Amino acid sequence: MRTKRNKSMKSILKLILLTTCIVSVVSCSTESISDLSESDLTSVELKSGKKVERPISIVLEGIDDLDGIGGTFTGRMTHLGKIHGTVGAGTFLPNGDGTFTFTSTEDDVVIAANGDQLFSRSSLIFVPVSSTSFSYTGTISFVGGTGRFAGVPEENGGFMQIDNGVYTIIGPNDIGGFQGTTSHTGAGTIIY
Repeated sequence: MRTKRNKSMKSILKLILLTTCIVSVVSCSTESISDLSESDLTSVELKSGKKVERPISIVLEGIDDLDGIGGTFTGRMTHLGKIHGTVGAGTFLPNGDGTFTFTSTEDDVVIAANGDQLFSRSSLIFVPVSSTSFSYTGTISFVGGTGRFAGVPEENGGFMQIDNGVYTIIGPNDIGGFQGTTSHTGAGTIIY
């Protein structure tokens, strides 16, 4: 009886093996890989999800560059973690009432803990507090990014309101102006 069972099992295994071979041969395509166009191999349709508005906040400390064209900063930011980055160039114009308006002419670059970048532009009003100190308020608008922030639109990408900025002059810069330190907190929304 064992020999009949062994023969039956061997027959079943042979049948399964034969079926597998037949299915493999029949299902193979006669089209070679070289017949495929390169676009068939690389075209992938990416579907971006719906952009979502999220709350965002920042705690920042920075210093002007000695060349008078921007600065560097460090801090923490919601959705980015520990940050560092550069402040782009901008114009500093008097308003006629003792205050000054700073408007970015180049993007600020905020670099997240993981290397993703968030681009922004500032419009800030500086009010003198003393001969070496100013308070500032205004908005920082988000205008793009990389990595996780690649979906931030150039226009209407969100903004942060800055209400408690402090700018302190610490000495002259290399072009006859002043070098200073900055610090502020802010909150708003970002869209990506």
